[in-house]
Amino acid sequence: MRILIDADLDGKTVKEVIKKHRLSTRLVTRLKTLDDGILVNGTRRTVRYILADGDLLELKLEDRKSSEGVPPFNAPIELLWEDEYYAAFSKPPHLPTHPARHHQSDTLAGRIAYYFRDRDFIFRALTRLDLDTSGVVIVAKNQLAANEFSKLLINRKVKKEYTAVCLGKITDGEGVITLPIIRPDERSILRDVGENGEEAITEYKVLRTCDKASLVSVSPITGRTHQIRVHMKAIGHSVFGDTLYSLPDPLIDRQALHASKITFVHPFTNETVSVECPLFDDMKSCINKLFGDN
Repeated sequence: MRILIDADLDGKTVKEVIKKHRLSTRLVTRLKTLDDGILVNGTRRTVRYILADGDLLELKLEDRKSSEGVPPFNAPIELLWEDEYYAAFSKPPHLPTHPARHHQSDTLAGRIAYYFRDRDFIFRALTRLDLDTSGVVIVAKNQLAANEFSKLLINRKVKKEYTAVCLGKITDGEGVITLPIIRPDERSILRDVGENGEEAITEYKVLRTCDKASLVSVSPITGRTHQIRVHMKAIGHSVFGDTLYSLPDPLIDRQALHASKITFVHPFTNETVSVECPLFDDMKSCINKLFGDN
């Protein structure tokens, strides 16, 4: 983290400036122990150092070790956007996010670890996608960035927009689904709607329709497991090709669900960040065959 000291911060101590940036006590303690943890104009300083207008305060928030159990994997991964706190990548379909007991090699975590191979990097996915869902995934570059983004998620300040192909013709142009989601069987990954479930809210807007399907823009307000897939099934319009909650379809070999866009106000710069991810070819082909080439 680089902080350029201006007239408003002139005469403040490093400790006072750090406090304004919401660093945890644990993180500040770690910075104090590092030779390059707290630098002012390239020189190591203590938290009691008094800053002047024009000084450059640098705080080394980067990880000092890499994720254990995430072997880097050399395979293509598209970077959509990056700054010193976060990076957004395009997750292809059929790619696991994390290594699992039966799948240790090619994962999203492994590809991103290879992308950051020249530095220590702990994989912290802030937005997660199912195996066969494609689209934007945002990761944090350090624990502070992860904590601040988590607050945005908790407070519902992150807008997620998905593109979905759903079965059947949805006659309502738009709607809001407010059905609680439960896990009926702890031994199963399946979810369902139920009275005693967790609050779940999904907004949707119909973009195109045909007799067989609807092209829909979907925004989950809450973040329950399989939320879009469960909610669309609950209103009678399962996601196309979803073999877990519906039936396979010859037009696509996975659920036709793609995280198209994520928008949030950056917790450190206060700028609005909007990251978009183009559709993959399999969804483009499915959409074109159903709705035409337009």
